[in-house]
Amino acid sequence: MLSFDLNEINHRAKTDPAGFVAECEHDYNRKLAGASAHLAEMAADRPIVLLAGPSGSGKTTTAHVLSDMLNQRGVGTHMVSLDNYYKTIVAGQQPLDENGEVDYESPECLDLPLLEEHFVALAEGREVGVPRFDFPRQCRAEGGGVPLKRNPGEVVIFEGIHALNPMLSGAASEASMKIYISARSSVMDERKEFFKNTWQRLLRRMIRDMQFRGAGAVFTLGLWPSVRRGEKRFISPYKDSASIILDTSHPCEVSILSAAALALWNDLPPNFEPQGVLSQIPGKLKRFVPIEEGLLSPRALLREFIGGSEIEY
Repeated sequence: MLSFDLNEINHRAKTDPAGFVAECEHDYNRKLAGASAHLAEMAADRPIVLLAGPSGSGKTTTAHVLSDMLNQRGVGTHMVSLDNYYKTIVAGQQPLDENGEVDYESPECLDLPLLEEHFVALAEGREVGVPRFDFPRQCRAEGGGVPLKRNPGEVVIFEGIHALNPMLSGAASEASMKIYISARSSVMDERKEFFKNTWQRLLRRMIRDMQFRGAGAVFTLGLWPSVRRGEKRFISPYKDSASIILDTSHPCEVSILSAAALALWNDLPPNFEPQGVLSQIPGKLKRFVPIEEGLLSPRALLREFIGGSEIEY
């Protein structure tokens, strides 16, 4: 993992914000270009791509960019979100955590037998019906699955937080390439950790939840401890099984996200106190020289969270 220096970030934000943002985006795309070259080489033998990462990693944008790059290399692609494989929520049948409460972070919330069946069928070139999950109603959508058939030479990219968990990836092990992504670089100040990489993901999620999911900061901050417990239990332990590990942190990102994040923080009810060290975030955000979000390109990863992307999510 790398780290970014607060003083250098603020210097670039003051003197050359446009060049700084462009450089960050170029570095992200350079990493994906290398990954796509490797995937293209392995496509014939390993046509199932499992793309995993914790919440706020930028999985959907990364899947789209990888798909475009593979297409440019002559490799056809299909993209599938593992969210579509959630099971209809039925009282008394959900997995429980150590406190006896429903564990919505568990991979057992997914239809694991159906996923295993689809991994095998797609690797063999047989057609499957990808289910659709109706999130407002918390059930599988009616009308059957969406037909999907992989032709010779094509790959299918499955993206989701649990894509590397052996509870579901085992069935695809012989035919899959595994990718793990996350915001992995913290910001340092005088050689001490100043802004955690997990906080970067929290900012991304807070802004996205408000922008696109109608969920305020109270909801996201309240859920975050549970999200982090789930990551440590079900996601992080399997990152080393990936043959490709990518850091989606952008040195410029806190400077870009700070204004929107502070606005959300300022709207918190007076009686709401974020848990633990999260209460330090607003004060630290004020140390970053802000950068206008308009400097981001239409296909920038950060637009997955703030909006304005030309990618359809």
